[in-house]
Amino acid sequence: MLIKEILLILVVHLILTIADDGKVSLLPEWLVFAGKTKVEIQILEPRGIQVWTKYKPKYLVFGIELMVNPSNDRISGCDFCKNVSEPIDGKFLMENDDLKINLGDTIKYRYVKVKTSGVKWSPWRTVFVDKNLFSNFNDHCSVICEQSVDQAKIRFLEGYLDNLLDSCGLIPPSEHLFIPFEHALQLVSDPERFVKSRLYSYEALRNLMGSVTGSYLSQDGVGFSMKTVRDKLKVLEIGREIGIVDYDNYMTEPHSSF
Repeated sequence: MLIKEILLILVVHLILTIADDGKVSLLPEWLVFAGKTKVEIQILEPRGIQVWTKYKPKYLVFGIELMVNPSNDRISGCDFCKNVSEPIDGKFLMENDDLKINLGDTIKYRYVKVKTSGVKWSPWRTVFVDKNLFSNFNDHCSVICEQSVDQAKIRFLEGYLDNLLDSCGLIPPSEHLFIPFEHALQLVSDPERFVKSRLYSYEALRNLMGSVTGSYLSQDGVGFSMKTVRDKLKVLEIGREIGIVDYDNYMTEPHSSF
């Protein structure tokens, strides 16, 4: 199995585990390091952000280019771009009082250092917004307490899964699943009802019933498709216990005929 395929399985398992019992704690506290340059980020309430690094006289200018929740097709644009040349309290400090950032958002940024010898950009870096980035998380949580830390972790992992699926070097899986069922053509009159009944029989799958987009019959079972590959992987992770298999593998791997 390819490394990326293993990662897909692990990420889906983590999403479902967190959603199931909320007992997994896997996300680190964020202090972001880039070589010898330490960049610190603090999110303000009700809105705003501060980004700073230690002042060094050899830097003529220090700047930041930052995006919040960038989409896969967004390759340009900036939610917060700023350059500074004068230190404040021993720091290159950059502030934006209007930018709204929520728990569970994703920040993508890079910085630039201008020295007499030239200009140097850092690589792009991605930061998951957890409670440690907020200047006063208790006040923040009292405003958005319905958005739990576990939900934020799930949003982060789902975004990571989408990025992984879109990355190069991985053959994209389909959205299709399959339920092997002998003599399905003769015994199943309504394939969609059959599929949704099977999903409803397992409580953890009930919230995914609305993501079923199509179904069909074959001699040896009932096939169906989900809205997204992410939804398919969620169903597959739990649904193995009730006989749901990956259509992609079922059609390529040897199996008994009925």
